[in-house]
Amino acid sequence: MKRTLFFLLCLLMLTACETVENKVDVKTYSNLNLRVYTPQFSAIGLRCQTMPGKEEESVIYVAEAAFTEARLDTFFHANIDGNHVSDGVWYEGAPCVETPQKVGNTGGFVWYNGAYQFFADTASAEQALRLAAENGGMGFRQETIIHKGKYVRNTRTENPRYNRVEIYRVLAELDGRLCIIENIDPVPFSEFLPALQALQVTEALYMDMGNGWNYSWYRLADGSVREIHPVHYKCRYCTNWIVFYM
Repeated sequence: MKRTLFFLLCLLMLTACETVENKVDVKTYSNLNLRVYTPQFSAIGLRCQTMPGKEEESVIYVAEAAFTEARLDTFFHANIDGNHVSDGVWYEGAPCVETPQKVGNTGGFVWYNGAYQFFADTASAEQALRLAAENGGMGFRQETIIHKGKYVRNTRTENPRYNRVEIYRVLAELDGRLCIIENIDPVPFSEFLPALQALQVTEALYMDMGNGWNYSWYRLADGSVREIHPVHYKCRYCTNWIVFYM
């Protein structure tokens, strides 16, 4: 009798574990100083002006996406670096040129009709943004770091000024899955990029970071929220966020 009850209890526990899905899978690669967040999403959005609230139960991951041009107390779409698409509407953003080499926002990302794409050149990215708008999707411009498994010239590599010791973040593709990757401990970008390459990331698009802009969170299996980086007073200047929905 005791053995039967023990078996039934184990079976119930196993069933419960199988029915509870992680909303965001988190995997740590300590040897590479990387942490990978893989949302189990059904849709992706670009939220502008106001960050999604933790009470929005359908939101499972949120982080700053495109660069913000200036610290303004009033929101303007033109203060987001690069043209972008939110809720199927195309908006003109600010030009982004950070270095004398004119690197700027070399690529972009779009999601519509249930599929995503990364781009590493302006012409392709802008065409994709128009298609995303026509199909009710989302998209934004940013710096491409890796495309189709190959290194792409970028600001942080081209200009030593941007090779600071920081936490870096990219929207990425790893093993055919869309994810977000950060380094665990602060390192210069010259160490972050080789770590991504060692992990064999096929796509990597830079995401805005720094105090305030790095604030992000994800939802656990039980519905609670875990913050990745703490709130900072500069959060009030943030303008846009990539949002993954359950």
